[in-house]
Amino acid sequence: EEIMEEYPFKELPKDYIGLFAADNGVINVPQLLRTLVRLCLLNGGKIFENAGVKNIEIDDSGVKVKAVDTESGEHRWVYAKKAALTCGAYVNDLLR
Repeated sequence: EEIMEEYPFKELPKDYIGLFAADNGVINVPQLLRTLVRLCLLNGGKIFENAGVKNIEIDDSGVKVKAVDTESGEHRWVYAKKAALTCGAYVNDLLR
C-alpha cells in the first residue's frame, strides 16, 4: 500500500514488497542491461537464459541453483560462489 501511495503503481497484489534505493535510478534500461551482461562475462560470469529457478541452496562454499530450461524442460543444478537471479516480475514467486 505504501508503494502505491508514493509511486504511480496501482492495484499491486497485497503480498508484493518493495525496496527503496535513494541512490539508484536507471534512464536507459536496455543499455544498463547490456553493460551488466558485458561486465559479468568479462569477469568470468556465465549467463543462463530461459532458465526457470526451481530451488536455491546456500552454504559456506557458495550457492547451488536448480534450474529448468524453459524451452527443453531439462533440469540441472548450477554451482557457483555467487549468483545473481534476474527473474524480474517473478521474483516474489521465487522467494516464497
